[in-house]
Amino acid sequence: MLRRAAPRAFRPSRALVQQRRRICFELSPTQSELRDRVRAFVVDKVIPFEGDERRTSHGPTDELRDELIGLAREAGLLSGLPAIHSELRSHVSRAVFFEAAGYSMLGPIALNIAAPDELCEGGDSEANGCSHSQKYWDRAVA
Repeated sequence: MLRRAAPRAFRPSRALVQQRRRICFELSPTQSELRDRVRAFVVDKVIPFEGDERRTSHGPTDELRDELIGLAREAGLLSGLPAIHSELRSHVSRAVFFEAAGYSMLGPIALNIAAPDELCEGGDSEANGCSHSQKYWDRAVA
């Protein structure tokens, strides 16, 4: 069976097709403000802990981790807080947040976004390689 082309009234104009193909790489004002807040927090609060003796070759001690998370909580940037969680709903916003946090090796730990926590947070845990969390919850619920 031959297919007929759509009537002219239903075909998008060439200008509309070209407009849809464009990708905007500019950050929204909210995303720019979020990036600046996280970057300032990492530079002012987290980087001074880079030379701390509690940062060992195996990573930061629990005491240092708790202190950094407390600083992020005070700044309103801890990833689990409702205010920041609503700002991280899009993948672009998360990418901006993660990139700014990654300016320091301790940044993701301070903001509670170090893997595998963030990887397992959303989506299909089996596809993300987080079957360990599913096994944990299966045992905990049973």
